[in-house]
Amino acid sequence: MLSGIRSIPFFGYKLFVDLDQPGISRTVFEERIRELDHCVVFKRYIENKRRFLDLGANIGYYVLFTLANANDDAFVLCLEPDPRNVALLRRTIEANEIENATEVVQQAVAGKSGTANFELSRATNLNKLSDMNRGGGGRRSTEGCSTNKVVVQCLSLDDVFRNYGAFESLRMDVEGAEASIFSGACELFLAAMPKGSIIFMEAHPNTYIPDTEAMRVGLTKILASGFKQFGFVTSGVSPCKKIIESYGLPEESFREGGFIRYNYENVRFEFWREIATTTPKAIRYLYCLK
Repeated sequence: MLSGIRSIPFFGYKLFVDLDQPGISRTVFEERIRELDHCVVFKRYIENKRRFLDLGANIGYYVLFTLANANDDAFVLCLEPDPRNVALLRRTIEANEIENATEVVQQAVAGKSGTANFELSRATNLNKLSDMNRGGGGRRSTEGCSTNKVVVQCLSLDDVFRNYGAFESLRMDVEGAEASIFSGACELFLAAMPKGSIIFMEAHPNTYIPDTEAMRVGLTKILASGFKQFGFVTSGVSPCKKIIESYGLPEESFREGGFIRYNYENVRFEFWREIATTTPKAIRYLYCLK
């Protein structure tokens, strides 16, 4: 079996992966493209944008994907607290000579600035903040569970705005911390996002930090900041009964790894917020447009 650090061709770039680490590196190496639903829907809304914020940038998969599909002068600010991921991300950026199009900040994002405990998982795409009580009515899988805990520096979204200005796109996969991020200091950041901006995030209703109510509060803040179009991509084999009863089956679906996932556009905000906090998990991704 192959091991060590390798590079693979990826949308005209080189992406570095570490085959000695379980998780995203080996998956990307073997499959070349992952999360087809994420890629297709996200690409649709970023083609004419320039300023991107990537929270949980990991090894740079979506950094390169963004630069390959956005404006030629696009810039991606990458926030990633795991030093293993940061090392690969910086190697990828240097090898592709895209230093002027990117900036890497080795910090996490939470509801406020300061420090937080951060659990480093064996699988480097399953790390999570852990110094808050978790809620949401579910239990996280122990696969790839944490073997180490470190203290990381955290920024709020409002800190990001103060330090780096406004962004047209916010993409995030932060393993439940989205509830903390949006229920905390985010109002300045959200208000500064221009018309047409997109927020795209993976949903984690079983493990929202600090709890499910914080996620409801955060999503309501997004509505109050001017976001008007709401959508989601389902998880599992088929949409849950609640989704089918409200919206039927949409035309757009994605087949990957034995799953069939459906993209629902233009759903009511109240239903969007409800389905984002439904357990067992009914959706994979949430997105909204301003």
